[in-house]
Amino acid sequence: MKNKKMTVTVGIPAYNEEGNIISLISCLLKQKQTSFKLKKIIIADDCSTDKTVAILRKIRNPLVKVISNKNRKGKPYRTDQIISYTKSDILVILDADTFIKDKNFLNKLIRPIILKKADLTSASIKELKPVTLMQKILAASMEFKKNIFEEYKNGNNIYTCHGRARAFSKKLYNSIQFENVIVDDAFSYLYCKSNKFNYYFARNSRIYYKLPLNFSEHQRQSARYFFSKEDMKKKFTKKFIDDEYYLPISLILKSFIKTCFKDLFIVVYLPIALASKFKSLFCRRAKAAWHTASSTKKLLWINQN
Repeated sequence: MKNKKMTVTVGIPAYNEEGNIISLISCLLKQKQTSFKLKKIIIADDCSTDKTVAILRKIRNPLVKVISNKNRKGKPYRTDQIISYTKSDILVILDADTFIKDKNFLNKLIRPIILKKADLTSASIKELKPVTLMQKILAASMEFKKNIFEEYKNGNNIYTCHGRARAFSKKLYNSIQFENVIVDDAFSYLYCKSNKFNYYFARNSRIYYKLPLNFSEHQRQSARYFFSKEDMKKKFTKKFIDDEYYLPISLILKSFIKTCFKDLFIVVYLPIALASKFKSLFCRRAKAAWHTASSTKKLLWINQN
């Protein structure tokens, strides 16, 4: 009994994911189950208007469960729905518009939980090769940010807790609720920390995603992020939020200089970031059922590193 593997359920909130969902599920079914047993892959469709559900219905695998919903509620609500169908030792929540290359991805992501070092983990993220000018600018900004985030507190901070890939211990996912939350990844980290659970950045697990192709989609994402920080102050104390979002100026300057030597597109990104911050000041309350970036939905795998 001592060698009994822990069970894992993978949950995927989905909205208009016909371009990538089969690819992601295929990646998951090919994972090496060295340290765990895959119990179920649950896709909670958020009232997609494309062929997402029809495509999923064609999958003939007992591990894949599809929940088709008639009303759009947003990712946080669908995450709660997935939790209600879950009894596994560990729950992994993935964004549908992602790609997994490593067949040991899940092993690496959940290892800190198996070792009882963490109740919440998050994978490192990697952008697919940029093609458009906007993507190249955003790629430079991500290089700049990741230099900071992955160094500060050895990566164990709110900025590395990405919604694209997280793992939850049973104790944590049974106690957390995402209803009325705008940004579920930041909330999961803050809830974890404020309730004395442990967070760990699983930097050796990597998940790939596509950057927005145009400015408008990026701006909507950024404005939502800036607004959500203020919204979190309604759920947690201002001091706690300020402390968790704090970043040392020395690290910011160090990363900016380092990125400038590597990619001058970071200079072009500065006015874009300021514009997004300014726009967020005039946002009404954001909704959980957000406007998705349609250009990131179809991933083209091109021999990424």
